[in-house]
Amino acid sequence: MTSHQLETPLPGAPEAYLANGLIGLRIPQIPLLGGTALVNGFVGLSPEKRTEESAPAPYPVGADLQLDGVWLSARPDLARFVGQEYDFSCGELRSRLDFAVGAATVRVEVVTVFLTNPAGFLMSLLYGLTGLQLDAGEPQGWAKHPITLPDGWEVIEVERLWARGEPMKLTALHGTDRALLEPTT
Repeated sequence: MTSHQLETPLPGAPEAYLANGLIGLRIPQIPLLGGTALVNGFVGLSPEKRTEESAPAPYPVGADLQLDGVWLSARPDLARFVGQEYDFSCGELRSRLDFAVGAATVRVEVVTVFLTNPAGFLMSLLYGLTGLQLDAGEPQGWAKHPITLPDGWEVIEVERLWARGEPMKLTALHGTDRALLEPTT
C-alpha cells in the first residue's frame, strides 16, 4: 500500500496523523482551520499538576483565506471537505476542500510535506517567531520585527547558536520590539 484515500467526511473520526519521530501533526479534514502540533522535547509546566508535560507547538498548516469579502475562519460552515490522501512513499498528506461564498467557489489543496525536512521546518519556526532575518550586517541587528508568540508562550530562548563563528544567545520575549541576539562568553 503506497497511499490511502478518504473521500467522504467522517465526523468524529480521528484526525490524520503525520510524524517523523521529532514532529507530530494531527491534521483535520479542513486543515486550514487548525490542528495540533507536537515537537519532541518541547515541554511546559502543567498549571494543574505543576509537572512538566508536552506543550502544544505552533500549528504550521493553519491559514485563513478570503473569498468575496468572507473569511474562512469567520464562516467555517462554508467549507466542504473534498478529500484527503496519504502518500506513504514520501510522507505527504494532501487535503482538498471547497470554500463557497454565494456563486463563487474556490478549490483549495493543502499538501503537507515538511516531514522530509524537519530541520528546515524547525529553522523556519525559529526565524519566523523570533523575527531573525540574516543579512550582511552585524548579528545583533538581525532581529527585524516585534515579537508576537503563540497563545500561552512567554519567551523563546536559545542558549547557544553560532553566528559568523561566534557563540551567541537568542532571547525573544513576547510583546517586545525585537529579539535580543548577544554574544556569550
